[in-house]
Amino acid sequence: MLKPVNMSKFTVIVLDEYADEVVRVLGNLGIAQLENISERVTNYNGLIQPVEPGDYYYRISALLSQVEGLIGDLGVQDISEFKEKRKHEKLTEEDLTKIEDEVKRIEQDYLKLSKEYDSLKDKTPLTLDEEKRIAELEESKIDLKKRVAEDLLTLREILQIEQRVEEAKSLAGRTDRSFVFEGWVEEKKIKVLQETLLKITNNSCIINVEAPKKDDKPPVLIENPKLLKPVQMLTVGFSVPSYKEIDPTLLASITFPIFFGIMFADIGHGIILLIPSLLGFMALKKGSPNFDGMIGWWVKGSPLLIASSVSSIFFGILFGEMLGFSIVAEPWYIAIAPYLLFLRQALVGLFTFFDYDGGVKILTDPSYVNPATGVAEYSPLPGELWHDPVTGLEHYSGPILFSPFHHPFLLFALSIMIGVLHLLVGLILGVINSIKKGKLIEGIVDRGFWIWFYIGLVYLAFNRGVTFTNWFATFSLTDPSFYLFAMPFAGLILGKLVAHRNIMEGFIGTFEVLVSSISNTISYTRILALNQVHAGFSKTFINLGTSPVYHPILHEYIAASDSGFLIFQPTLYYVMFIVTQIGLVMFLEGLLTFINTLRLHWVEWFLKFYEGGGSEFKPFKIQRVYTVN
Repeated sequence: MLKPVNMSKFTVIVLDEYADEVVRVLGNLGIAQLENISERVTNYNGLIQPVEPGDYYYRISALLSQVEGLIGDLGVQDISEFKEKRKHEKLTEEDLTKIEDEVKRIEQDYLKLSKEYDSLKDKTPLTLDEEKRIAELEESKIDLKKRVAEDLLTLREILQIEQRVEEAKSLAGRTDRSFVFEGWVEEKKIKVLQETLLKITNNSCIINVEAPKKDDKPPVLIENPKLLKPVQMLTVGFSVPSYKEIDPTLLASITFPIFFGIMFADIGHGIILLIPSLLGFMALKKGSPNFDGMIGWWVKGSPLLIASSVSSIFFGILFGEMLGFSIVAEPWYIAIAPYLLFLRQALVGLFTFFDYDGGVKILTDPSYVNPATGVAEYSPLPGELWHDPVTGLEHYSGPILFSPFHHPFLLFALSIMIGVLHLLVGLILGVINSIKKGKLIEGIVDRGFWIWFYIGLVYLAFNRGVTFTNWFATFSLTDPSFYLFAMPFAGLILGKLVAHRNIMEGFIGTFEVLVSSISNTISYTRILALNQVHAGFSKTFINLGTSPVYHPILHEYIAASDSGFLIFQPTLYYVMFIVTQIGLVMFLEGLLTFINTLRLHWVEWFLKFYEGGGSEFKPFKIQRVYTVN
């Protein structure tokens, strides 16, 4: 985790007589990726020549084409139960001749049936005898298919193995009496490779193993726990990391569900999403069944969907939302609140750290009145009776954190803070990646100044507002605007000049940093936008399908979704609107939330540190279903 598996480069020199066996053993082991030596034949100073495919390869390929044609014509499908696996190690001339005869016999039987069938099918009108004969021929085709299906599938596998072995040998180089193979193997499997090759060649081979050199581009193997595979698929979907890059799968597996949960925060919708996700996970645990299309993706991605569902339920609890209803006055909600109020204190601490006084007062000061609007904005604790100092009205109970629907600016600020922290992690990872790639100066000067500049940018925005000119109203060498903006900005120009060695590139790169820092941070407000759309969409359908509810504290009728309770009205309209709400929210909002969460990782975060461009490790492996070695 956090980095690709360490690879080692190997070179194997074997006598001609062992070359075929070496390739077959490598295929059975399935631990080594063979490289095409013809691309580096000049490194051997003319001592070796590329290996060209021989007559045997073309003979095998032609025969394989015949077998695949018969499988297609007869409509043969893969089978899970068969009589007995055929033994296969290496085809002798006699074996190959027998296969050719077997294929020829099956082909003749099929062509004989097809020729007669086609001649009758083209005739019109047909006599009763001819119709009867057509039916008999169709039955004969089915019988032929049943009789030869297993044989054809077995022959196809044998020929595919032989073809792959010949193709692997053609990647090697050769001298008059030996073959030279090059490739990559996991560092931890070097011993297995060496011991196996020495054993099958009776110690008559030379094996050289070395660590990747600076100019080498080793294939990349990412190893993560099975539960993280869905996030790994998203990472590789963006691009395979290069060999010296940090693998962000582990970190993304934490942040992805959190972002999704905040956007899709609702206990009821989270539970509805969780149920099919658990069913998908159960199907996955039973052996990764071959589901196609959307169901296949759902099954494979079920661990991530479960985590996202749980996150939705969790944030639904914190925000007091269930199926579009506010549930802050429910007795069970008030009962569990004391165990989670430490999260409210943590949020107050985060707002204090970012110097967001308005957010701190909304969460802690019952007498707080927004000076800009003259509206009391305090968010009551669960079970707390709060007297509005402006209107004099009483309000009973509030959510554990706050209600994004009624305090959207709090979630706006929180979204920005989440974005800042997420992007800073990305920039720090960028420094680490640069150092790992040997670009020490670029990593420290270029990325380092970017981090300094970004921290200063955020500090000034939170402390002096977003009006740029206010930042320099009291400009001096001791003012924060100098050492948090002017100095890192100048350093950025210097860093870009060092990185690009071009004046124009340096200045253009610096302004790109400025623009991307602002735009990427603002992009995290989509967390607020998706949350508001989700809540608003749900509440609209709730209020359309229910009657206004009399509130015992406010002494007035209010919308059902704001009552603080789950309201059940078993009317036709209620059921219709609830079902419509759930269907649209789960499909449209769920998909939209997933896409936007993915965007925040791919576009805003990955581009701060992740270059990708690696090639996936693909070991040479002989797959067997119908045969045994």
